Amino acid sequence: MNLPRHDIAKLPIIEITAQIAGIQRVVDFYIDYIERKGEYSYVNERLNYLYGQMAEYMIARELHIEST
Repeated sequence: MNLPRHDIAKLPIIEITAQIAGIQRVVDFYIDYIERKGEYSYVNERLNYLYGQMAEYMIARELHIEST
């Protein structure tokens, strides 16, 4: 069973970096939302999911860099 990071690491580094930046923008939006409106369980669930996705992309970026 392959972890997502192994498949992601095969992508071009520019695409991996762009995905990380995009996820970070969405995370920033949700954090701003929580600061303005208060805690909301859906937003917390989305943040947890996005942090997991971002972690996979960041690990994949490191794997990609190490393999070159």
